[in-house]
Amino acid sequence: MFELIDVSFNLAGRPLLHPVSLQIPRGQMVGLIGHNGSGKSTLLGLLARQLAPSGGLLRLDERPLAAWSTREFASLVAYLPQRVPATCILRVRELVGFGCHPWRGLLGRFGAGDRLQAERALELTGTAELAGQRVDRLSDGERQRVWLAMLLARNTRYLLLDEPVAALDLACRLDILVRLRELSRSLALGVVVALHDINLAARYCDRLVALHGGRLLASGSPAALMNPATLEAIHGIPMRVLRHPDSGHPIAVVQ
Repeated sequence: MFELIDVSFNLAGRPLLHPVSLQIPRGQMVGLIGHNGSGKSTLLGLLARQLAPSGGLLRLDERPLAAWSTREFASLVAYLPQRVPATCILRVRELVGFGCHPWRGLLGRFGAGDRLQAERALELTGTAELAGQRVDRLSDGERQRVWLAMLLARNTRYLLLDEPVAALDLACRLDILVRLRELSRSLALGVVVALHDINLAARYCDRLVALHGGRLLASGSPAALMNPATLEAIHGIPMRVLRHPDSGHPIAVVQ
Protein backbone atom coordinates (compact mmCIF):
# COMPACT_ATOMS: atom_id res chain seq x y z
CA MET A 1 0.00 0.00 0.00
CA PHE A 2 0.90 3.67 -0.21
CA GLU A 3 1.48 5.19 3.22
CA LEU A 4 1.85 8.91 3.91
CA ILE A 5 3.10 10.03 7.31
CA ASP A 6 2.88 13.80 7.83
CA VAL A 7 3.69 14.37 4.14
CA SER A 8 3.70 18.01 3.04
CA PHE A 9 4.65 19.98 -0.07
CA ASN A 10 5.69 23.62 -0.38
CA LEU A 11 6.33 25.64 -3.53
CA ALA A 12 8.38 28.86 -3.26
CA GLY A 13 7.69 28.87 0.47
CA ARG A 14 3.94 28.50 -0.01
CA PRO A 15 2.32 25.34 1.39
CA LEU A 16 0.29 23.55 -1.28
CA LEU A 17 -0.23 20.48 0.87
CA HIS A 18 -0.20 20.62 4.64
CA PRO A 19 0.99 17.53 6.58
CA VAL A 20 -1.15 14.55 5.56
CA SER A 21 -1.19 11.07 7.05
CA LEU A 22 -3.02 8.50 4.94
CA GLN A 23 -2.99 4.89 3.77
CA ILE A 24 -4.03 3.81 0.26
CA PRO A 25 -4.28 0.01 -0.18
CA ARG A 26 -4.36 -2.12 -3.30
CA GLY A 27 -7.63 -3.48 -4.60
CA GLN A 28 -9.63 -0.32 -3.91
CA MET A 29 -10.71 2.65 -5.99
CA VAL A 30 -10.00 5.81 -4.03
CA GLY A 31 -11.47 9.14 -5.10
CA LEU A 32 -9.72 12.42 -4.30
CA ILE A 33 -12.36 15.14 -4.03
CA GLY A 34 -12.24 18.87 -3.42
CA HIS A 35 -12.39 22.21 -5.22
CA ASN A 36 -9.71 23.55 -7.57
CA GLY A 37 -6.55 24.22 -5.59
CA SER A 38 -7.53 21.83 -2.81
CA GLY A 39 -4.38 19.72 -3.25
CA LYS A 40 -5.66 16.79 -5.32
CA SER A 41 -3.12 17.15 -8.13
CA THR A 42 -0.33 17.84 -5.65
CA LEU A 43 -1.13 14.65 -3.75
CA LEU A 44 -1.22 12.63 -6.96
CA GLY A 45 2.07 14.18 -8.06
CA LEU A 46 3.68 13.09 -4.80
CA LEU A 47 2.35 9.53 -5.13
CA ALA A 48 3.61 9.41 -8.73
CA ARG A 49 7.08 10.74 -7.77
CA GLN A 50 6.55 13.74 -10.02
CA LEU A 51 7.04 15.88 -6.91
CA ALA A 52 9.32 15.38 -3.92
CA PRO A 53 7.81 15.87 -0.45
CA SER A 54 8.91 18.93 1.49
CA GLY A 55 8.45 17.00 4.70
CA GLY A 56 7.24 13.71 6.12
CA LEU A 57 7.61 10.14 4.92
CA LEU A 58 6.00 8.57 1.85
CA ARG A 59 6.26 4.80 1.45
CA LEU A 60 5.13 2.16 -1.02
CA ASP A 61 4.87 -1.42 0.24
CA GLU A 62 6.72 -0.40 3.44
CA ARG A 63 9.67 1.01 1.48
CA PRO A 64 10.42 4.75 1.14
CA LEU A 65 9.27 5.98 -2.24
CA ALA A 66 12.68 7.48 -3.03
CA ALA A 67 14.34 4.11 -2.45
CA TRP A 68 12.72 2.49 -5.49
CA SER A 69 14.71 2.64 -8.70
CA THR A 70 13.06 4.40 -11.65
CA ARG A 71 12.44 1.11 -13.42
CA GLU A 72 11.15 -0.64 -10.29
CA PHE A 73 8.75 2.19 -9.58
CA ALA A 74 7.53 2.32 -13.18
CA SER A 75 6.69 -1.39 -13.00
CA LEU A 76 4.52 -0.77 -9.91
CA VAL A 77 2.84 2.59 -10.51
CA ALA A 78 1.31 4.11 -13.67
CA TYR A 79 0.32 7.79 -13.74
CA LEU A 80 -1.93 9.73 -16.11
CA PRO A 81 -1.72 13.54 -15.69
CA GLN A 82 -4.44 16.01 -16.63
CA ARG A 83 -2.50 17.10 -19.72
CA VAL A 84 -1.26 14.13 -21.68
CA PRO A 85 1.58 14.40 -24.21
CA ALA A 86 0.79 15.03 -27.87
CA THR A 87 0.42 11.77 -29.80
CA CYS A 88 1.11 13.28 -33.27
CA ILE A 89 0.37 10.52 -35.80
CA LEU A 90 0.73 7.51 -33.49
CA ARG A 91 -1.58 4.56 -34.06
CA VAL A 92 -3.48 3.22 -31.07
CA ARG A 93 -1.49 -0.02 -31.02
CA GLU A 94 1.77 1.95 -30.99
CA LEU A 95 0.73 4.16 -28.08
CA VAL A 96 -0.47 1.21 -26.02
CA GLY A 97 2.78 -0.62 -26.80
CA PHE A 98 4.74 2.20 -25.18
CA GLY A 99 3.20 1.08 -21.89
CA CYS A 100 5.55 -1.93 -21.93
CA HIS A 101 8.60 0.38 -21.84
CA PRO A 102 9.46 -0.20 -18.13
CA TRP A 103 9.77 -3.93 -18.77
CA ARG A 104 12.12 -3.77 -21.74
CA GLY A 105 14.13 -0.58 -21.20
CA LEU A 106 14.71 2.29 -23.58
CA LEU A 107 16.63 0.23 -26.17
CA GLY A 108 14.90 -3.09 -25.55
CA ARG A 109 12.98 -4.94 -28.24
CA PHE A 110 9.21 -5.30 -28.26
CA GLY A 111 8.81 -9.05 -27.78
CA ALA A 112 5.98 -11.54 -27.96
CA GLY A 113 5.20 -11.16 -24.26
CA ASP A 114 4.94 -7.38 -24.63
CA ARG A 115 2.63 -7.83 -27.60
CA LEU A 116 0.34 -10.11 -25.60
CA GLN A 117 0.28 -7.64 -22.73
CA ALA A 118 -0.63 -4.78 -25.07
CA GLU A 119 -3.38 -6.83 -26.74
CA ARG A 120 -4.78 -7.74 -23.32
CA ALA A 121 -4.87 -4.05 -22.37
CA LEU A 122 -6.74 -3.23 -25.57
CA GLU A 123 -9.32 -5.93 -24.82
CA LEU A 124 -9.75 -4.81 -21.20
CA THR A 125 -10.55 -1.27 -22.29
CA GLY A 126 -12.71 -2.12 -25.29
CA THR A 127 -10.27 -0.47 -27.69
CA ALA A 128 -9.09 -3.49 -29.72
CA GLU A 129 -11.21 -2.41 -32.68
CA LEU A 130 -9.41 0.96 -32.64
CA ALA A 131 -5.90 -0.52 -32.72
CA GLY A 132 -5.12 0.55 -36.29
CA GLN A 133 -6.51 4.08 -36.03
CA ARG A 134 -4.58 7.26 -35.37
CA VAL A 135 -4.95 8.46 -31.79
CA ASP A 136 -5.45 12.11 -32.81
CA ARG A 137 -8.51 11.16 -34.87
CA LEU A 138 -10.39 9.49 -32.00
CA SER A 139 -13.17 11.02 -29.96
CA ASP A 140 -12.30 12.30 -26.47
CA GLY A 141 -13.87 9.25 -24.83
CA GLU A 142 -12.08 6.81 -27.14
CA ARG A 143 -8.78 8.59 -26.63
CA GLN A 144 -9.11 8.41 -22.86
CA ARG A 145 -9.79 4.66 -23.02
CA VAL A 146 -6.67 4.27 -25.17
CA TRP A 147 -4.56 6.11 -22.58
CA LEU A 148 -6.03 3.81 -19.94
CA ALA A 149 -5.01 0.83 -22.09
CA MET A 150 -1.47 2.22 -22.25
CA LEU A 151 -1.37 2.32 -18.45
CA LEU A 152 -2.73 -1.21 -18.19
CA ALA A 153 -0.07 -2.48 -20.59
CA ARG A 154 2.42 -1.62 -17.84
CA ASN A 155 0.85 -4.38 -15.70
CA THR A 156 1.35 -2.28 -12.58
CA ARG A 157 -0.20 -2.56 -9.13
CA TYR A 158 -1.43 1.05 -8.95
CA LEU A 159 -3.09 3.48 -11.36
CA LEU A 160 -2.99 7.21 -10.57
CA LEU A 161 -5.29 9.39 -12.69
CA ASP A 162 -5.70 13.15 -12.45
CA GLU A 163 -9.18 14.25 -13.58
CA PRO A 164 -9.47 11.58 -16.28
CA VAL A 165 -13.14 12.35 -17.02
CA ALA A 166 -13.17 16.15 -16.72
CA ALA A 167 -13.45 16.84 -20.47
CA LEU A 168 -15.85 14.00 -21.27
CA ASP A 169 -19.62 13.91 -21.70
CA LEU A 170 -21.68 12.09 -19.09
CA ALA A 171 -21.91 8.78 -20.96
CA CYS A 172 -18.13 8.66 -21.42
CA ARG A 173 -17.54 9.62 -17.79
CA LEU A 174 -19.68 6.73 -16.63
CA ASP A 175 -17.95 4.33 -19.03
CA ILE A 176 -14.47 5.25 -17.76
CA LEU A 177 -15.43 5.12 -14.08
CA VAL A 178 -17.25 1.79 -14.42
CA ARG A 179 -14.20 0.34 -16.18
CA LEU A 180 -11.85 1.64 -13.51
CA ARG A 181 -13.96 0.15 -10.74
CA GLU A 182 -14.18 -3.22 -12.48
CA LEU A 183 -10.44 -3.25 -13.22
CA SER A 184 -9.64 -2.38 -9.62
CA ARG A 185 -11.63 -5.36 -8.40
CA SER A 186 -10.76 -7.92 -11.07
CA LEU A 187 -7.02 -7.14 -11.19
CA ALA A 188 -6.58 -6.13 -7.51
CA LEU A 189 -5.38 -2.71 -8.62
CA GLY A 190 -5.07 0.26 -6.35
CA VAL A 191 -6.76 3.06 -8.32
CA VAL A 192 -6.44 6.66 -7.13
CA VAL A 193 -8.48 9.13 -9.17
CA ALA A 194 -9.00 12.86 -8.73
CA LEU A 195 -12.60 13.88 -9.44
CA HIS A 196 -14.63 17.08 -9.32
CA ASP A 197 -18.07 15.48 -9.28
CA ILE A 198 -18.80 14.37 -5.72
CA ASN A 199 -21.77 12.25 -6.79
CA LEU A 200 -19.78 10.28 -9.37
CA ALA A 201 -17.00 9.80 -6.83
CA ALA A 202 -19.45 8.53 -4.21
CA ARG A 203 -21.13 6.24 -6.72
CA TYR A 204 -18.06 4.49 -8.10
CA CYS A 205 -15.28 4.78 -5.51
CA ASP A 206 -14.77 2.46 -2.56
CA ARG A 207 -13.27 5.25 -0.50
CA LEU A 208 -13.11 9.04 -0.63
CA VAL A 209 -10.35 11.40 0.47
CA ALA A 210 -11.60 14.98 0.87
CA LEU A 211 -9.16 17.90 0.64
CA HIS A 212 -9.68 21.61 1.17
CA GLY A 213 -7.04 24.31 0.92
CA GLY A 214 -4.28 21.72 0.92
CA ARG A 215 -5.51 20.09 4.10
CA LEU A 216 -7.02 16.66 4.63
CA LEU A 217 -10.64 17.14 5.72
CA ALA A 218 -11.85 13.56 5.88
CA SER A 219 -11.17 10.05 4.61
CA GLY A 220 -13.55 7.12 4.60
CA SER A 221 -16.37 5.36 2.80
CA PRO A 222 -18.77 7.39 0.62
CA ALA A 223 -21.50 6.71 3.16
CA ALA A 224 -19.37 8.20 5.93
CA LEU A 225 -18.38 11.35 4.00
CA MET A 226 -21.67 12.06 2.29
CA ASN A 227 -23.23 14.11 5.06
CA PRO A 228 -24.23 17.80 5.10
CA ALA A 229 -21.47 18.97 7.47
CA THR A 230 -18.61 17.36 5.51
CA LEU A 231 -20.02 18.42 2.14
CA GLU A 232 -20.32 22.04 3.28
CA ALA A 233 -16.74 21.94 4.58
CA ILE A 234 -15.56 20.65 1.17
CA HIS A 235 -17.56 22.97 -1.07
CA GLY A 236 -18.23 25.95 1.18
CA ILE A 237 -21.98 25.95 0.53
CA PRO A 238 -24.92 24.32 2.35
CA MET A 239 -25.75 20.90 0.93
CA ARG A 240 -27.96 17.99 1.81
CA VAL A 241 -27.95 14.30 0.98
CA LEU A 242 -30.69 12.31 -0.73
CA ARG A 243 -30.88 8.61 -1.57
CA HIS A 244 -31.14 7.24 -5.07
CA PRO A 245 -34.64 5.73 -5.38
CA ASP A 246 -33.34 2.46 -6.88
CA SER A 247 -29.80 1.82 -5.65
CA GLY A 248 -30.00 3.76 -2.39
CA HIS A 249 -26.54 5.31 -2.85
CA PRO A 250 -26.15 8.89 -1.52
CA ILE A 251 -26.59 11.92 -3.77
CA ALA A 252 -25.45 15.42 -2.76
CA VAL A 253 -27.61 18.39 -3.76
CA VAL A 254 -27.32 22.12 -3.07
CA GLN A 255 -29.87 23.36 -0.56
